[in-house]
Amino acid sequence: MPVHGRLETDARACCRDRLLLAIGYGAVFVYGLFAVGNDDINFLSLNQADNWLHIVSTIVGLVIALHPVRQRNSANRARD
Repeated sequence: MPVHGRLETDARACCRDRLLLAIGYGAVFVYGLFAVGNDDINFLSLNQADNWLHIVSTIVGLVIALHPVRQRNSANRARD
């Protein structure tokens, strides 16, 4: 397999992993909206500060995951 093909696969896997992490933080944020103030379901001990942290982490994670991965310069790709 050419090197650039392997790099593209690694870039897609990295993007997928970052997106999955952002979705996880988003899920905890949504859970926190319901759990804060309800001791019966709040097994993670979340509070409003945690909710803000999780929504900011979700947004930053989405921006990073959806930002295109920089490729090598064209001279290096032509050699491969």
